[in-house]
Amino acid sequence: MNELLPNFSRYTSSCTEEEKAEIMSVIDTLFNDNDLLKIIKELATVTDDSEEPLQTRTDSLDRIFRFIKAINNPNRVNVVNSERNFLPIIKKFQLVLFDLPGVGGELNKAHYGIVWDLKLTRDELLVIMTNSYKDYKHIETSTRFNIGPVGNQSLSTFVILDQIQTISRKKIIATVFDGQELILNEAQQKRIDRSISLLSTKEIPLSEFLMNKKRKLIPIFDDFEVQIEHLNMPFKIISQSKFHLSYMLFFEDDSTKIFNINFELSTFANASEHRNAIRRLLRALPTYSAADSPVLIESLKDARLRIYNEILSKKVLSESEISTK
Repeated sequence: MNELLPNFSRYTSSCTEEEKAEIMSVIDTLFNDNDLLKIIKELATVTDDSEEPLQTRTDSLDRIFRFIKAINNPNRVNVVNSERNFLPIIKKFQLVLFDLPGVGGELNKAHYGIVWDLKLTRDELLVIMTNSYKDYKHIETSTRFNIGPVGNQSLSTFVILDQIQTISRKKIIATVFDGQELILNEAQQKRIDRSISLLSTKEIPLSEFLMNKKRKLIPIFDDFEVQIEHLNMPFKIISQSKFHLSYMLFFEDDSTKIFNINFELSTFANASEHRNAIRRLLRALPTYSAADSPVLIESLKDARLRIYNEILSKKVLSESEISTK
């Protein structure tokens, strides 16, 4: 301790007496708490991580600081009939803002999440993470999709179903926005439920069926603009043959409808080339000019149609089609 005194005087020469007393108190605590000293020694070894995902030392220390702040948030409870209910009171299907001090590629900083399950008597919440939907950035899949605005929000909500996790109420930043709680409507709840069924059962989305069960065959949709939206959805087969599929979809309002797809032979070299073509259709995005002055160059609808026409160009032509060319 005596060895620290010369350095202490130099480092604190510009500090007030109150600040010096506070620093001495921390040092005194440090040298009398072996657990804390062990943590400080570990903190001193934190360095930049140059591998993906990039994370600087400053960023890592900020995450640690926010994690400690969350730990220091006291448990808030309300005793009702001898039962301890944790606060804040949250509703199922409510959109809540959390502070997530993630590690590596985990979600970090402030993020919205949908409270999917909870118990009043427990601190933890089962949360489906979300982002604000950006059409130029977010590719919809069977587990990541746009459910539209929640409550009075102006921006659409992009559900990240494969980022479902348990989160403590201590990490909550806000539960009310512009004076309102944001609760998913029934249609939004059912949209998520449908996708959860894909994770919990052996159901596959329509796109997987086209890639794996109709290899090298080109799908000819009855209504391309409508049926392109079905590719990431679970479906029920009504009837099928090699060159035809009749399938049923279940919608959020509990209605059902039957759709048809015919199939034609292709000139794809192999199944892999065929799968890649379908994946390109799934991953289509609109094209904008520079981000500082975004101007739409190609809409999502046009991008999908362009890629689908490229797929159709691989169709094996009949003799009558060849003669008309």
